[in-house]
Order: sequence, then C-alpha cells, then structure tokens
Amino acid sequence: MSRTARIARALTIGYGYQAVVAATGLLLTPFLLSRLGVVDVGRWLVAGQVLGLIGLLDLGVTALLPREVARATGSGGEEPVAEVVRRAFWLVWLQTPFVALVGVAVWIGVSEANPDLGGPLAVVLAAFVIQFPLRLSGAILTGLQDLTFCAATTAAGWAISTAMSVGMVLAGWGLYSLAVGWATGQLLVCGTYWIRLRYRFRTAYGFAWPGRGGLWVQLRASLWISLAQLAQLLVAGTDLLVIAWLLDPATAVVYSCTTKLASLLSNQCYAIGLTAQPALAQLRAGGDAVQFRSASRATGLALMMVSGAVAIGVTAVNGAFVTAWVGANQYAGPGVSALAVAAMLSRHLGFVWWNSAYVLGAERGIAFARIADGLITVAATALGAVSFGLIGAAMGSLAGAAIGFLPTGLKALADKLQISKWEIFGWVAGWIIRFHLAYVPVVIFSFTPLVRSPWYSGACALIGLALYGGLMYGIAATSPLRQYRDRVIAPIRNRFGRLAKRGCA
Repeated sequence: MSRTARIARALTIGYGYQAVVAATGLLLTPFLLSRLGVVDVGRWLVAGQVLGLIGLLDLGVTALLPREVARATGSGGEEPVAEVVRRAFWLVWLQTPFVALVGVAVWIGVSEANPDLGGPLAVVLAAFVIQFPLRLSGAILTGLQDLTFCAATTAAGWAISTAMSVGMVLAGWGLYSLAVGWATGQLLVCGTYWIRLRYRFRTAYGFAWPGRGGLWVQLRASLWISLAQLAQLLVAGTDLLVIAWLLDPATAVVYSCTTKLASLLSNQCYAIGLTAQPALAQLRAGGDAVQFRSASRATGLALMMVSGAVAIGVTAVNGAFVTAWVGANQYAGPGVSALAVAAMLSRHLGFVWWNSAYVLGAERGIAFARIADGLITVAATALGAVSFGLIGAAMGSLAGAAIGFLPTGLKALADKLQISKWEIFGWVAGWIIRFHLAYVPVVIFSFTPLVRSPWYSGACALIGLALYGGLMYGIAATSPLRQYRDRVIAPIRNRFGRLAKRGCA
C-alpha cells in the first residue's frame, strides 16, 4: 500500500472516530452531570489536568519517536530502526521509576485535599504508570506507518472505555466508573500495540544498551519537543484561567461555550499534518528534495482546505449551535466567534510551515515559537480582557498566533529549504484568495440577527461550503494535490468498477 493510501485510510478512520467522540461527548455531558453531579465531574476534570501535567515527564521522547523511526526506515535497512528504538526504550524505562514516584506524591497531595478523589485517582495514576513505557509501541507503529491499525485500535479502545464507563455509572459506581473505564481503554490500546509490534515488526525491537552518547543524541532533540509541549499549555490552557481571574468565572464559561465548536473542530485539521509526518520524514531521509517539497506543499494545502471548511461552517452556525446547546445567554457574540476562528486559521497556517520544518529537524525552533506564542497569548489576553472584555481576550489569542507562531514558521521553513519566504508563501497564496471569496459573505451573515436561527445559519453554511468547494476544485485538480488525489480515488473507482461488472454479470 502506498504512503498516500495509508494516510488516506487512517484519516478516514480517524475523522469518523473523532466525529463520534465529539458527538458522544456532547451527549454524555448532561448524562454525567445528572448521574454523578457537578462536584464529581469537576473532580474528574481535575484528574485530567493532573495527568496532562504528569505526561510532561516523558520529556518529549515518545512524541519525537515517530519522526525518528520514519527517518530510519527512509535510510534503509533494519539496524537504523532498531537503534532508534533502543535509545527511546532505555530513556523511557529510566524515566518510569521517577514517574511512579511523582504519581505517588501527586496521589498523596490530591487525596489529602480531596479524600473522595483518592480512590479513583489511584486507579488512574496506577494505569498511567503502567502504560507509560508501553506507549512506545504506538509511537513506533506510527513511525512505521502502520496508520490504519493504529487508528482502528484507538477507536476500538475508546469505544470499550466509554461503554464500560457508562455501564458502571448506571450501576452506581460513581467516580470509579470514569477512572476504571479510562484505565481499561488505555491499557487495552497499549497492550494491543505491543502485541502488534512484537509479532508483526520483530526487527523493530532493540534492547541492547545504546551508550550514554546514544541516549544524549535522543534526549537532546526530545527536550526541545518537551519544552514545546509545555509552552503549548500557555496557548491552550490559560485563556479561561486569565478570564476567570480578571473578569469572573461566569464570563469564562461564556467564552468557553462560544469558542467550543472552533476548538473542537480545530484538532481535526492538525490530524492531516500529524498523520503525514512519518511519510514526510521518510521522504526527507531518502534524499529526494523535490518530492519532499511537493509532498509538504500538498499536505499543507490539504490541511488548509479542511481548515477553511471548518472556519466557514463554524462561523455560520456557531450562534445557533451555542443557543441550542446551552442557551443564548452563553453566546458571547459574533465578534468573539470570528476572532476565535481567525486565531484557529493562523495557527493552522503556522502549523503547516512548522510541520515541515520540524521534519527537517527544527525542533528547537518550534519550541521557541511555541514559547513566544504562549507568552504573547497570555499577556495579550490579560491586557485585552481588562481593556475590552471578552472581545479583547479573543484578540489576545489571535495576537499570539499571528505574531509568535505564524511568521516564525514561515522563516524556519524557508531557512531549512534554503528558498525565499515569498516562494513558500506562494504555496498557499491561491488558497488564501479563494478562501476569502467564500468566507467574507459568511462573516457578514454572522453579524445579522438571523445567525441565531438554525435554519438560516444552516442554509448559510451549506451555501458557503458549496461555494468554497467550487473554488477549491481548481486547487485540488492541479499539482501538487492532483497526483495524491488520483492515488486516493483510483482504488475507489476500481472497486466500484468491479462491483458494476459483477452486477452486470
């Protein structure tokens, strides 16, 4: 199976899975609130934040591994892959005892402050420590581009976890329901990855001591990724804290509800770049600079085409969605919504450039860019919230993306490829012009009273997306996207052709 086909199949499964996850999450929220109560649901959210912070102890080793494995496969031979795995294996296992000690310390501190959370948190932390080294298997499989299996396994693990949690909630297990369900899903997925790797890719295993020099080579790059992950918390995890602190918690809820749809769908766009990373790394290791540029540009255009569709849909329906979901009083207005979408688009475009630069080895640059984005976002959000309220807070997020993340990505990729910034900007110039032709009318509509009506907003979304699709056809039908589009469509056409022949027979 070609790299393009693997990516397309994984994205198909992944998008279907994430759509189901999003819909289920929206439906389960009132169910959990009614069964567990606001207090227990709040405690579970606290446990999730604790896990997010402890996850940073990985130091970026697992996050870096798919790229390094893909590079090794592009270099040829089995030994380079085994060497990369050896280094990551020893680093993660050396970290695991420390992670276990931190888990114990966190459990003691949290359980003393919230005794009712002690038992469920113990289940979650124990499962986290057990699966901490086992996560390597999933990262290795991603680097080996076993993408369809990884996507299907993740979806199956989530389904089992959700079903177990709901069943235990109905049986009256309280907060243990969420803890046991989550732990079961995580361990099943990691265990399945390990079995797959053990029996399907035996040559990817490596346990011999790589030496301190080998460990440092791996750790040096991983630390930059860890720093970037820490900086990302400033971007994604501080806006509500700043608003709640400077304004009030109720206003933070309004802001969260207004930006919920944009943030929820934003992650679907990143999936294209992240899924394509191993293939790009393999091309880079193979030394084909022309093919790497073509694939990078195609990946970026595909990501931004999806991002544009998300922006049009969210802008058109967000007012009606928030009104129907939680009530009109939780909608901050079209200005906040439009600025949140603009920040999303800016970060997506910055990610397009940083994704390719990261494959070329710019992990230090992306760490500094994330830090700049985070610091500017926090400072501008605080200043904007104090000066202009929620509209100012939304402007702060856009400022971080437009000043700290977007231009630095353009410069980093230009430096790595040794071409002009204008040439790289030209990769997406056609998309930018076509996108705004469809997007501007939708933005204008979003400021009219009709935006609260699901019928009018739905019609606006359909018309806007139809216009956008027509404008994007020219990009999809020309190089570099055309060759990848044809590779995806060809097997589908062949399959339908065979079915048609059988039907005629």
